[in-house]
Amino acid sequence: MFRKRPSPRVTDAFSSVHRLVEMDEFDVEVDPGRHVVPAYPGQSSALLTACFAQGRLPNRLTLKLGMVEDGYLWIGPRQDGVLIDRTGALLDKFRMFRHDRTPVPSPEELRRSAIPLDRDVFTSVDCAWGNYYHWLCFGVARALLARRIAGFDADIVVPDYRESTKRWRMGMSRRTWEQTLDLSGMSDRILRLKPGIYSFRRGYGLFLDQAEDTLVTCLPAFDRAFEPLRARLRVNPASPRRLLIARRDKQRLGDAEAGRVMAQAESRGFTPVYPEDHDFLQQAELFHNADAVIAAHGAALTNLLFGRRSLKVLEINRHLSNEPHLRPWMYFLARNRGQDYRFLNASEGDLETDRLKAAIDSLCEPGSSPEPWFHLDPRGAD
Repeated sequence: MFRKRPSPRVTDAFSSVHRLVEMDEFDVEVDPGRHVVPAYPGQSSALLTACFAQGRLPNRLTLKLGMVEDGYLWIGPRQDGVLIDRTGALLDKFRMFRHDRTPVPSPEELRRSAIPLDRDVFTSVDCAWGNYYHWLCFGVARALLARRIAGFDADIVVPDYRESTKRWRMGMSRRTWEQTLDLSGMSDRILRLKPGIYSFRRGYGLFLDQAEDTLVTCLPAFDRAFEPLRARLRVNPASPRRLLIARRDKQRLGDAEAGRVMAQAESRGFTPVYPEDHDFLQQAELFHNADAVIAAHGAALTNLLFGRRSLKVLEINRHLSNEPHLRPWMYFLARNRGQDYRFLNASEGDLETDRLKAAIDSLCEPGSSPEPWFHLDPRGAD
């Protein structure tokens, strides 16, 4: 009989916390221009209400900088970016996606075996940073935000690139990973760490107060952080204007569903694009030059960050696990960019030929978008 491992101790006590006033300007009430529009005539707004129930935005998002003195940083598969205080307790705000019950070493073991950094460090990644969405939206974005904090000079630390193993899936090539650092201006300003537990003088990290940390993508400061990178992307008249994001390695749709989407999209001039065939710069520039994108929910839609504000997006989504709502994270990216966002719910029959054709036809219509159902706000749908 296996003995159950005890859960590690968790704390939410920081040595200090600073409210970042210059980065927390977010008020839903004064932001009426970002809407979800119906993908096809007659699509149910009641369904949308249920879909985004979990993702409803609070009145205000406040970004804070937490600091721990004389603590430890854990680097390794399923542990990346975890902060530990001097007593051996995990910092609650810095164990995102730590689906692992490996015991935390005792304070004595930590003091004896930790690799000394003897410096102040800032950690931005979560334990799932091998995913392209997690890497860009949390790893890269929070590092960019940290660099904008006046007088803040801690070293930004990230795990060094590692190939996929049984315990770890790397969802991007080394070239793509390196390009994200280079184009965001951080390749020579970060400290890359091999797996291990490191000691530091002060350890810092950004978090949202009283909100799910994925909502950092809703902050105006998050969108502004990528502006220097967008400025380096080329306008290419030869680039396809209508993109259909497809996958060879991990198909998001069943064969019949994928075939219907491909046939309808290609009939309206959409070019199939396979993200695994393109490095980061190529993906970003494809989205930067596009007028419309169709994609099943997946990390490749993170490239909405680099699309123009006029971009139209049709996401083929599904219910989140056994929940009665969709995954809202790509909607949040489109919302913050001011892009025209629609969705099809593959869990509710939206990939039937007639609905699919109507949605793609609507996406291709020039001019203004359909009337929005409602503006997503803390009080729910109208």
